Amino acid sequence: MKTALKPSIIRPAGFLFPVIALGISLMLLSCKKDKSLISNKVYGTVIGFDPCTVVNNGGATGYLIELEELNAPNRIIDTVTTYNLPDLFHFTPDLFSRSAYLFPENLRNKFKFKLTYTLIPDNKKHYPICRADIFMYPIIGETQIKIIKTYGVVK
Repeated sequence: MKTALKPSIIRPAGFLFPVIALGISLMLLSCKKDKSLISNKVYGTVIGFDPCTVVNNGGATGYLIELEELNAPNRIIDTVTTYNLPDLFHFTPDLFSRSAYLFPENLRNKFKFKLTYTLIPDNKKHYPICRADIFMYPIIGETQIKIIKTYGVVK
């Protein structure tokens, strides 16, 4: 006479523990900070300003920076906007009194420095209120960076 196989009963506690342990370990491993968000050293050249941030004394708080690769100067990575440019340069007030937001051609290579930066996510971007009727999208403010560290002015 044949014996019938008894169905095995899966005990919830015995099955659930490995699943929960696996889920927790996956969550913990995926929560590491991504250090690749900080750039390598690059060249940055201030080529203009955000016209919505010009202040009365002839300056601005937002600047346009052209980023270049450090090991291949003149290879442009991107043109970005920053609102935390350190006091590396002396900008004359006449640069901000013109209607154009880009500095004159003869001054565009004057304000060059080395830096590391991080990209600012869309939900953290700064969009200043503009008192003028200026439409600069997507040039100004589309790609914003936060300067992490500067390594001096490039002559």
